[in-house]
Amino acid sequence: METEKSNRYLLKLMTIIGSKIEEKFTSITKAFLFFDEDGDQEVNRAEFHQGMERMRIKCSKVDLDMVFDYLDKDKDENISYNEFTEFSEEKRRKIDPFHAFDH
Repeated sequence: METEKSNRYLLKLMTIIGSKIEEKFTSITKAFLFFDEDGDQEVNRAEFHQGMERMRIKCSKVDLDMVFDYLDKDKDENISYNEFTEFSEEKRRKIDPFHAFDH
């Protein structure tokens, strides 16, 4: 039951953050470039936190880490462009909140 609650919370966070990104940027590519401060085509945890701060998205460090960990599918401590696109509305709508952590 606790996992189900966590998954619903993650879905809510992803929806809120994704909506904010879509409000600010005309494309997910532009959003990714905003977060990728050093231009290495990946967003590390620090860049992710800083990007959220610059966007004035108010989330706790724990919540941001939970979103980062979810997006980092290959667990290499970086979010690739393909991983980042999980914020796009199309992909976000297909998130199954009951299987969000089944990777």
